[in-house]
Amino acid sequence: MTPDNLHPLAQDYLRQLRRAGRQLPPERLRELVAEIERHLSEAVPRGASDHEALEVLERLGSPGDIVDAERPLGHGPAQRRTWHEWAAVILLPLDGFAFGVDGWSGSPCCGARGCGRLAKS
Repeated sequence: MTPDNLHPLAQDYLRQLRRAGRQLPPERLRELVAEIERHLSEAVPRGASDHEALEVLERLGSPGDIVDAERPLGHGPAQRRTWHEWAAVILLPLDGFAFGVDGWSGSPCCGARGCGRLAKS
């Protein structure tokens, strides 16, 4: 089946896939669309009802999920940091200074507690 012979819902799915895959390399997007198109032409019989076509499309998953699976790890959309992450970035370096465990307290071990176990050896 050519794209024009596909069920209208399958044609719409391919349009959504092309749109979702704009961040992929162009050659990989063409290959991916061709693979999915072949699958749809085999899985959605000619003259299929909307219900039959939707069943196939639901099993296939959303176009966005398919594109996400094609992205190399670490190349997805950047996610915004939460306030928890920003607080950790700011407060973690200050933690050692606040409690004297970073070597500034004068004790080679245990910081502010000054147990000095390492100094006795």
